[in-house]
Amino acid sequence: MKTFIFDVETTNLRADIGSLRVACFAELNSEGEIFKILTRDILEMHGEKNLAEWITHRFEEGDIFIGHNSKAFDRNFINGVLIRHKLPKLPKKMHIDTLEVARYGMKGLLQSLSMDNLADYFRLPIQKDKPSKHSWRGSNNMEKPSIKRIRQRCIEDVKVNVLLWDKLKPFWHSWKST
Repeated sequence: MKTFIFDVETTNLRADIGSLRVACFAELNSEGEIFKILTRDILEMHGEKNLAEWITHRFEEGDIFIGHNSKAFDRNFINGVLIRHKLPKLPKKMHIDTLEVARYGMKGLLQSLSMDNLADYFRLPIQKDKPSKHSWRGSNNMEKPSIKRIRQRCIEDVKVNVLLWDKLKPFWHSWKST
């Protein structure tokens, strides 16, 4: 079984007006550690449609997908982009959202379930990466240095979520077993 922890970076929170910029997938080994990281951006893929198709291929080859707020945002955004380009939606796969695990598994233990707050709560050795507004604007304008900076943030978010998932597994098991 192939498990990926994934994230995307976009220009907006709405797929009808926003665009994909970066996607990152960390394949986990049987111990839950990163086996390899696959990352692509809109410049490297020569357009959003190609990036969306690359993402679809990761979903076709994987069995389990883990993201943070990925059921409410990432998956829906990707599907919106695919529909806009007249491509099929993502295949249905097992999908674990670490935000939902924290919300329902930790049962109100924390006020904020942001990745940043959860990383702090669990004292993870790496924290959420925070690019400047200048980098975000540059990424929206397709500036290569800014895309590169946002790409690094996407990779770091995936690395943080790998560690976060390791901490949240017991909460997921107790939540799902009830």
